[in-house]
Amino acid sequence: MRRALSLVLSFILCAVLACSCASAAKVEDYLGEYDYEAPAICMVYEPVEGEFDEEGNALYGIQYREVTDLEGLLKVPDTTFLLYFYNSLDSTAWTVTAVVEDIAEAEEGKLVVVALDQSQYTNLTSQFDISAVPDFALVRNYTEISVFGSADYDSWSVDDIVIWLDANGYPI
Repeated sequence: MRRALSLVLSFILCAVLACSCASAAKVEDYLGEYDYEAPAICMVYEPVEGEFDEEGNALYGIQYREVTDLEGLLKVPDTTFLLYFYNSLDSTAWTVTAVVEDIAEAEEGKLVVVALDQSQYTNLTSQFDISAVPDFALVRNYTEISVFGSADYDSWSVDDIVIWLDANGYPI
């Protein structure tokens, strides 16, 4: 009886240790397929499939990966997100998006850039007080660090975004 109890307790202890040692959630756990039309995408700097330089080395670029669980993604520990709110019906959004891709590449490993169609994520636009688009929010553990506040500017440029990022500890 004592031996059986020891075996059961050993099994339970191993199970608990295995669960506690399981790796923490990672950004990749919440990313799906490549998708340029999803309402939530993550801009990931990774190898471009099938593209190589003259020496056969993979070429890297910003790839758009669908976010499969936004709430889970924004809770990934020790990760800061730059949320880029845009409106998919606004044709001028693509000029800002090109700049955001440059930021995603420059800040790779420091910030995870997530583009969100504000019309699909009204709960987050309310939570982070986004009143105009395009706009940006720095978020960690699903909590706001800072919002750019594009509505507070008469006009703004890419330089203003860079200054805001720098003031928040993310110099480009």
